[in-house]
Amino acid sequence: MLHELTQDRRTANCVTQSLSGFKRQAPMVQAGVFSPITSIHPDEAYPVNPRTCYDCTAQIHIQRSPTMLRYSLWFSMLTAILCSAPPSFALTPDNCTFHAPFDGSFDAAQARGSGKAAVKGDIQFVPGIRGQGILVGAPNTELTYETEKHLNLESGSVSVWIKPETWNDKDAAMRFFFIVDEGDAKLPQDGGTFLWLYRFFSNTTYFLAWDSRGYPTLCSGGTELFKKGEWVHLVGTWNGDEMRLFVNGKPSGWRRVSTPTVLRSLAKTFKVGDPNRANQADTVLDEFRLFDRALTAPEAAALYQFRLQAEPAQQELTVVTLPGTKKVRVDVNALAHKPSEAKEMSARVLLKSGDKTIRETSIKSFSTNHAVVELGTEGLGMGEYHVESRLEKGGTLLAASAASFKIEAPPQWLGSKVGLTDGIPKPWTPLKVQQKGKSGTVECLGPRRYTVDSSFFPTRLSTASQEILASPIQLTGTVNGRPVDLAAAKVEWTRKSPERVEFAAKEVVGNATVSVSSFIEFDGLLWTNLKLNSAAPLKVDRLTLDLPLRKEAATLMYSGFGLEGTGAVRRFSHRIVSNSRLWLGNEDGGLQLTIPSARNWRSKDRNQQIEVLPEEERVVLRLNLIDKESTFQNGVDYSIALQLTPVRPHPEGWRLWRITPPEWVKGTHFNPFYTEGWAVGQSYPIPRDRWKQIYTEETKKGNIATIYLQPFCIWPGMPDYGQFAAEWRTDHSNPPKPFNPEASHMDFSGVCPRPASWGDYFVSTFFNLYEGEYKDMGWGAVYFDVTDAPLCDNADHGCGYIDEYGVRQKEQRYLEHRAVQRRFYTALQERWPEKFLFNHESGDLNMMQLGFCHGMIDGENLCLALVPDNFNYHKILTLDRMRAQYMGHNHGFVPIFLPEFTRAGSGNEEVMERFMGNIEPPEVMHLLGLLFLHDILPWDAYSNPSPYYHLWAVQDAFGWGDDVEFLPYWKNQELVTLLPNNPDVVCTIYRRPGKAMLVLMNNTDEDREISAQINLEKLGVKATSALDAWKGTSYRGMTWKKNDKGDWVRGDPFDYQGVEERLPINSGMLKIHATKRSYRILTIP
Repeated sequence: MLHELTQDRRTANCVTQSLSGFKRQAPMVQAGVFSPITSIHPDEAYPVNPRTCYDCTAQIHIQRSPTMLRYSLWFSMLTAILCSAPPSFALTPDNCTFHAPFDGSFDAAQARGSGKAAVKGDIQFVPGIRGQGILVGAPNTELTYETEKHLNLESGSVSVWIKPETWNDKDAAMRFFFIVDEGDAKLPQDGGTFLWLYRFFSNTTYFLAWDSRGYPTLCSGGTELFKKGEWVHLVGTWNGDEMRLFVNGKPSGWRRVSTPTVLRSLAKTFKVGDPNRANQADTVLDEFRLFDRALTAPEAAALYQFRLQAEPAQQELTVVTLPGTKKVRVDVNALAHKPSEAKEMSARVLLKSGDKTIRETSIKSFSTNHAVVELGTEGLGMGEYHVESRLEKGGTLLAASAASFKIEAPPQWLGSKVGLTDGIPKPWTPLKVQQKGKSGTVECLGPRRYTVDSSFFPTRLSTASQEILASPIQLTGTVNGRPVDLAAAKVEWTRKSPERVEFAAKEVVGNATVSVSSFIEFDGLLWTNLKLNSAAPLKVDRLTLDLPLRKEAATLMYSGFGLEGTGAVRRFSHRIVSNSRLWLGNEDGGLQLTIPSARNWRSKDRNQQIEVLPEEERVVLRLNLIDKESTFQNGVDYSIALQLTPVRPHPEGWRLWRITPPEWVKGTHFNPFYTEGWAVGQSYPIPRDRWKQIYTEETKKGNIATIYLQPFCIWPGMPDYGQFAAEWRTDHSNPPKPFNPEASHMDFSGVCPRPASWGDYFVSTFFNLYEGEYKDMGWGAVYFDVTDAPLCDNADHGCGYIDEYGVRQKEQRYLEHRAVQRRFYTALQERWPEKFLFNHESGDLNMMQLGFCHGMIDGENLCLALVPDNFNYHKILTLDRMRAQYMGHNHGFVPIFLPEFTRAGSGNEEVMERFMGNIEPPEVMHLLGLLFLHDILPWDAYSNPSPYYHLWAVQDAFGWGDDVEFLPYWKNQELVTLLPNNPDVVCTIYRRPGKAMLVLMNNTDEDREISAQINLEKLGVKATSALDAWKGTSYRGMTWKKNDKGDWVRGDPFDYQGVEERLPINSGMLKIHATKRSYRILTIP
């Protein structure tokens, strides 16, 4: 049988082929037989359905369709179950450590430890799948049990039956079934902090381990799993470093973590059910069980049939091809055994062509339940091969399995030069280098200037007509007992060209050498590699890099670590994990720091690795590379990136961009904009169904039809996927999905950009198709989604490292990531300079990549943040956060904001009525005011769109375009003063010759009477009154209604007729009433 194990975004998947070499019915608990251990009463026992019980009847062979034979079956996982399997590893009632049937009692009916329940709040008993169950999810409720003797770190399983009472898989609220956290004592090494079996969002059910580094490992239950009133059986297992999820007796997800166990430790208690995000009791749980070992597929299938006896699957064989290194990697998994039990295992592994053995190796012993060997393929011709594994224990054969793969000719796109050029794409200009002796200044578009005066690092940085540094960047510390204080150094300029400048410096500290090699590229990226070397072991007590910034130049900060590090500058610290990026600056520009990984960082407290330290006259950005005594055998190296912002000006005509407007709205229409699902597969851009016609027809209407791509994801049906997916994958421990030309067009896995072949494939494939077969298709832009730099630990292409605690760590390959974006942008500009490239990169302002796009979509990452704040942005989008992250002017991208109102409220009828039944919902009006206040383009998605249509009409009536001058509230004090003074009551001005538009925002929770003193002379207008432009502008909107299914759909358009209302201006004074969390738009004259 073939099971596709689906996973969420950015996680690799696999397919399991379960095969057996014998024919045997698994043991069953007979109906009507009393079992005191499982507490199954004869009157309650369920008879087994003979049509669905597990039967080991498959033969050891591999079946392929003609399509499968045409391409590589580069990866297989096969499970063999033999009749000689020792019965001690089979599922028996003794494996159950805990059973709570919930038949009128919360206490366990069977438990190795204490089965006493701790109950908080009112949890009701209701009819279950057998007897009674419990209704969970209500606020202020909790059901906990003791962990001792029920759970262990090494191996185990959790089983539970679930029934949605009032919801289905389209509902967006999280619901929890099983929760266990790590213990109170936090260990220094990274690892799992909690384990959840839960339903995350619409169409997503996960068995998830959350890591101390801030990213999840998860097994997915697929889509459309839950239906109102229907029972679902979930089994989650863990075995050493691997996790599995079974749904209704079938495999549904499989993942490995990078640590020896899924969690670092276990808390004293675990939870069953928990308050959900729907704030109501709406989920029935029943027959909750825990086991002392990880159940395999036959055992999970038996449990689904209410049987507690079954033979396990013994072996899983995983083969991945690595064409770049001419090897195949073979993973033999003795999955029926705990890691501590696998030491007596051995395996014989053969590489064969037909019946002929070409290579052979043996695994003498297993350190865990996994053992890995590599077999060379160099010299082998094109064709089909297979790997066999015979798993033994103490001389007894447990299982024999085989998996095939194919060696194919290199594809035509490999080594492509599309988009690779030494030229400089627009809008950038050649670098200017002014050198005096060993000192030099490099100037790029802006102008932005980097000055290096006989030093390791820049001594001066300037952007937006302001100096950034308060003093030179400085490296200090203690190396081999000698103090390091390296500000000065001898600099060698090794390359000077219009697109790139390179320089290097080196100094000797005792018997150690400190060296720096750096380059600056035309867009202002400064990349530095810092190395410390010594002939003897290198002993470092401290190594600190300080970047001191002028206080006036660093009033705002943006952090890739989340909203807590974004807004007004304040004391801040964090560890180096994913998206380790900090920007310090002000509303005009700043400096972005990017760190690819914490490789060679040594810290007493990893949460202090990067610090922002405001001082009286400056703000210090400090990198604590090493702050504890450390010894290195082969030296150390670090990489950091610096980039002055803004990196580029906005493109011509950007203010008239309208995202997905109706046909009656004026301006430049990007329609359709978001088109996921248009292609045969992700990153395989062949239009499916009618999409070629749709794009062409929209283009003929004058719309800019936007092609959707995921530049760092791949569809498993792509023809060359079989050869390269293993080398491109981001997760060294987990194989990618198998090649499957029948895979859903929405199916994909993440890839790492470090292998040059990925850029060759992605860029060459697109441009070859759209200069060739699809050259007549109409389109005007490309939309990149899921574009942040992937986290990768795939050693096959050089990613990842082992930290000081022996944990394999991921890193982000920013240079290669940037190279793919730059290559695509360059090729686009060379061929079609009138077309646009957009990036959707919510929360991730990576300017070394985003410089190579025309606009950036932000906001999607705030979806879940809306729920606890009553579905508004009041506390989420503060004014300082808007200026620091979302505005775009000080970074160098056109900002496009994607609201999340109805997406966050999906399934909540009251919330949906609030947003779709109201033409101008206050929450939408508040957000729209924030966006307009900061010159940010709105996308009219996931909310009632009429307020956006109204705003566009107001802009058009004023006269909108590139000639409009943006005079923001933080820079227009000479033009307007608001009284009484309140930092959350502000006014932005838009001006064009003879006209001005005032956007007054009351971002407080009270209605206010505002006096605005306007300097009409300096503003350049003459007027005795101001027009309420919102009331006075006519526009066409859209009503929304519920259909027969209860879904909100478009109704009829309506026409609002503007009503002129003028506010008097007396001696420049304008009196304005401003309601709470809203705005007024006034035009003068």
